[in-house]
Amino acid sequence: MMHVRSARFFKDTRGAGMVEYIILVGVIAVLALGAFHVFGSTVKSKISDQNTTIQNNVDTTTSP
Repeated sequence: MMHVRSARFFKDTRGAGMVEYIILVGVIAVLALGAFHVFGSTVKSKISDQNTTIQNNVDTTTSP
């Protein structure tokens, strides 16, 4: 009886799809954190440069 229950338990795959999605989300999260760590300072620098350029253009067009 116990052998039948354990065999049925190990053959049951109803939750396997959800586990795969959870693992996939975890891997994507780790990759995103790694990308932010590697490219974060570069992106911040580019945004700062664009902000300075826009601010300079706004100052020159609004000043009398």
